[in-house]
Amino acid sequence: MPVSDAVAAPNPGTRALKVCGYALILVSLALGAGLTFYGLSAMPGFDFKKVAGLTPPDYLVVFLASGLLVFGVSLWRRVPPLAVGCGITLAALLICGALWPLLVAALLFLSSSVLGQGFLALFGVKLTADDWPLSTLIGAGLYATAVGLLARFPVNYAGFYAVGLILPLCLRWRDYGALGRYLKAGLWGAKPYEHLVADLLLVSFALVYLLVALMPEVGHDALAMHLFVPARIAAQQHWDFNVELYVWAVMPLLGDWLYTIGYLLGGETAVRLINLGFVGLLCLLLRACVLWAGGSVGGARWAMVLLLSTPLTFTASSSLYIESIWACYVIASCWVVLRLTQVRLEKAELLICAGLLLGFAMATKMVTFTFIPALLLVLIWRHRAWLQPRNAKYMGGGVLLALLVGLVPYLYAWLLTDNPAFPFFNHIFKSEFFPSVAFVDTHFGKGMTWDVLYSITFDTGKYLGSKPGGSGFQWVLMLVPVTLMLVVRKSYKALLLVLVACLSAFLTFEQMAYLRYVFPAVVLLAAAMGLVFAQALVSGRFAAVTAYAVMAVTVALNLLFLQSATSYGALSLPALLSERGRYDYLQTRLPIRNAVTLVNQINSDRSPVAFFADPLAAGLNVDYLATSWYNREFQTAVLNADRPSTLANAIFERGAELVILDENWKTPKIRAMVTEATASVAKFNNISVRRVRQTFRFSTELLKNPEFDSAEGWSFVSGDVFVKGVGQVTVSGERPAVQVVAVTAGRKYLNVNQVSCIGKPTRGRLQVNWLDARSKPVGTSIKVFDCLGPLAEHTAEFVAPAGAKYGTVFASSHNAEPLVFEKSSFRM
Repeated sequence: MPVSDAVAAPNPGTRALKVCGYALILVSLALGAGLTFYGLSAMPGFDFKKVAGLTPPDYLVVFLASGLLVFGVSLWRRVPPLAVGCGITLAALLICGALWPLLVAALLFLSSSVLGQGFLALFGVKLTADDWPLSTLIGAGLYATAVGLLARFPVNYAGFYAVGLILPLCLRWRDYGALGRYLKAGLWGAKPYEHLVADLLLVSFALVYLLVALMPEVGHDALAMHLFVPARIAAQQHWDFNVELYVWAVMPLLGDWLYTIGYLLGGETAVRLINLGFVGLLCLLLRACVLWAGGSVGGARWAMVLLLSTPLTFTASSSLYIESIWACYVIASCWVVLRLTQVRLEKAELLICAGLLLGFAMATKMVTFTFIPALLLVLIWRHRAWLQPRNAKYMGGGVLLALLVGLVPYLYAWLLTDNPAFPFFNHIFKSEFFPSVAFVDTHFGKGMTWDVLYSITFDTGKYLGSKPGGSGFQWVLMLVPVTLMLVVRKSYKALLLVLVACLSAFLTFEQMAYLRYVFPAVVLLAAAMGLVFAQALVSGRFAAVTAYAVMAVTVALNLLFLQSATSYGALSLPALLSERGRYDYLQTRLPIRNAVTLVNQINSDRSPVAFFADPLAAGLNVDYLATSWYNREFQTAVLNADRPSTLANAIFERGAELVILDENWKTPKIRAMVTEATASVAKFNNISVRRVRQTFRFSTELLKNPEFDSAEGWSFVSGDVFVKGVGQVTVSGERPAVQVVAVTAGRKYLNVNQVSCIGKPTRGRLQVNWLDARSKPVGTSIKVFDCLGPLAEHTAEFVAPAGAKYGTVFASSHNAEPLVFEKSSFRM
């Protein structure tokens, strides 16, 4: 036998192993299909629409109609399906009046790309056109970091942000071409109809995502935090980082800083389009991971279809969570690190990119630290590919940049609260602003069980605020067969994606079994699934048919359960087309948002607003008082109130007057006290705007001897001002009577004085000098009045300014002429 024939002969042992491997794959597929059928049938009544709150007909109509429309126009005009989809997207934005928000979002992404390219050039890093997502993410991270550093100061104006976005475009206009080449080659390709089915599905899902992005925000986390921060900055041009008002105020907020740019320039719709844009970036990164792992363009397309069909992805897009932004940074850093492990294929300059991306991920979400160990293990395992003396500067630069941009929020939290992870781990750091206990979210458990794939699919509520199916159906149907297929085919790169995803998910679940925190792992696993699917299509008829059947069932089930984990109901055409339609939609869906709009109109003195409801306060132009763990002090005061007057005083103490009440909030007893302590201003279905009753206002006297029965508490410049037993004092501008009392910044106070003239008419004044905790002046409030002779009462309402801890109350005339004060009251 010739030597060449001997080399080419198959190894019987290897062939047997492959046969066993394929047999095991088929068994796992059958088992997954059986478990899926069992899980669906175990749902009460086996009625999808009743049990799972399935995708309503309008979503299915949009999905199917857009696919048919794109298919028809593409064949008619011989234009690639994705290009047709872009045209329909632009038309939809124009019809919905979202052109300006679109331009703002596009400006942010374009400027970020140019800024990222320029910044990396400073370190000698030159990215190719295919690396456009990396430069965009780095530029966006730099913008967000700048906003976070400037948020403390009152400089956050729309014009300032606009200049910041336009400046890089003027300085590096030649970089535009790289983006155009990337979009043309990467999205459309040389054969526009080669992946027709996948492209049609992508466009259909994209249009559903787009229409949802144009709807008003109704998500809890978004309205209480992620959209509230930009709106508050727009109202006062800075962010206070006040952990006593909002316990999350110093958490990593890089995603919120990006939203702030969009909000100041284009409002809520621009922010939602920016969030959707990061989902698009995530798809491009997914494509890059598939191609890196040896997959095809078709595999990348199907991986994107699988990701967009996943209900968890739809949840991240439909509301302003920050998972899409955070996942982009995590996936991009994984992609770069994995590229660095390939000998002679990549330059070590990419260590700079890896450091920046990881740093931005840490500045977006603390749970990033559960993904870092897997990446470190890969780098250690493949250290020979990059660990060389000549690369030390890049390694050092990457680590330094990661620390510089990643630790900013943690250092700031440490400076303000003595806890870099505030409010977490406070049993270790013991910040005075939070109880010295381990902060634990009791909604979700810890640890990964042996049946985790089945549980996250059919018992999703244990891992997410979701109905069954909220995680997607690919885990039971596809994950095990895909992993086995990668092992059989020795697709080591793709197996790295799976291993990094699984290890990071395991570490995350050990801290908290919460699906949103493993969203980047979902993306990495989608890449492996898309790769295997494309390989199966060219492995013979049986493999192709099986692959199509599994993918079709998975995508169909995901589509049916698309809304399982989202806050959204049906799409509303009027809400997309007009402001009146949005108002009516919110009046039915989430009336508290309309209540917030009214509060902005009637809250003339811009005092805080107490929420006896979920704190869905986005758009509010003042601070809110939450009766939740967001504001433990106020929550405790409310829960300990035993009568309406005590409750009213708790509200007044914090400078508030207006109240938003949900008639289903907390217990009937507390709601009854709120109702008795307040008067209704307006009602929005189950939500009412109320004002604390005047009978409870200014009921507590702060001054000692306000009627001058004795001199106790008062200080006199001249000894003859006070006459014992007379019940009055004679004062002038040069010889006032003063008394110092403790006050609360932002709270209203009533100064009441009964005054008469000794001789001719003159002028008097009501005056309070405000002092901080060190008795240094922080402001003065004065009201001048005319004294015409007989005893008369003069009043003024004063608001303690920011930083005030004490108030010096004056009884005085406005000049040298004396006045007689028979009463000087200062009440809160």
